[in-house]
Amino acid sequence: MSPFLTAYFARIGWKQPATVDIDTLRALHLHHNCAIPV
Repeated sequence: MSPFLTAYFARIGWKQPATVDIDTLRALHLHHNCAIPV
């Protein structure tokens, strides 16, 4: 995995393996949106 993705996943709190499927995409979107400060 690239250093960019490793840093991004750490920033959004992603700890699962990054598989290529719709469930992972949905979960990544949720983690991304929840990581945005209010």
